[in-house]
Amino acid sequence: MANVLLVYAARQGATGEIAREIMERLIQRGLHVDLRPTNEAEVAGVRNYDAVVLGSAIHLRHWDKEAMRFLGDNARELAARPTWLFQSGPYGGDPAHQHRYPPAAVAERCSQIGAEVPKIFTGNLSGELRNCDEIESWADDIADKLTAGKVTSRV
Repeated sequence: MANVLLVYAARQGATGEIAREIMERLIQRGLHVDLRPTNEAEVAGVRNYDAVVLGSAIHLRHWDKEAMRFLGDNARELAARPTWLFQSGPYGGDPAHQHRYPPAAVAERCSQIGAEVPKIFTGNLSGELRNCDEIESWADDIADKLTAGKVTSRV
């Protein structure tokens, strides 16, 4: 059974709710998941996990500073294991049009650690989810890859 660290940074409620939804789905699929906000994730240590999922709220085309710090501080460890990223936002409008591409700093980090660009999920300031099916589908894809052995540590 894969041991997954699910880390999130959020100023409001949507990103944390998305992270919890992902966690619940991964657990349903038989994975062990440790959910932590970024300020508690350093205590857990990335080394102790087989895979990492990192999420951040996006504000004015920038990721949360704590998420960027986590991504930078743990780049070597993230590059050594399967890593997925997601971003929460924007709040309203057409997310595919407004945030079609991740912020440049995030895209650069993704390239450095060998991760795909972040999956975009929308939410709102109250934490209400509007795309549960999309979140579950993405989590199922992660679970499928981890349980089928399609991704392995790159160490």
